[in-house]
Amino acid sequence: MAAVGLSVILMQSALAFEVIRYLGAIYLIYLGLTSFIKKKKTPIDIHNQPEETVKVKAGSAYKQGLISNILNPKVALFFLTFLPQFVIPSYNASLQFVIMGSIYGLFTIIWYTILVYLLAYIRKWLLSPKVQGAIDKVTGLALLAFGINILMDSSTRD
Repeated sequence: MAAVGLSVILMQSALAFEVIRYLGAIYLIYLGLTSFIKKKKTPIDIHNQPEETVKVKAGSAYKQGLISNILNPKVALFFLTFLPQFVIPSYNASLQFVIMGSIYGLFTIIWYTILVYLLAYIRKWLLSPKVQGAIDKVTGLALLAFGINILMDSSTRD
């Protein structure tokens, strides 16, 4: 998004920044509350179940991540302030932003792929109801705190 100019729009328009900021804060609070309200699920041993009985909402994690990133203007502002120091003025700046963004995306994919493979080893423990409940509570508390902090933070309003 930074390469296409969303960062510039957010830097130039205080109203656009505030709208995105408040939408992001409300979304974080929503995610935090849903972490606390989740119904207790009976544990499913996915190793002993036929593949068709293990149901996962296709794209739900992707959709949640996409919405979180779109509603987070700080990500765009980070790229707006960080990447320009590496741009060579005599070359096409837009192309350089796209290349740097693509490299960042590639490294992110590699990092998360490694992380997923490592987490596969501790999956059984992570899926236990006790650990899931603790993770949901801590995550919910953190998301609520971040959302409320964003709503109450007056330093970015000026």
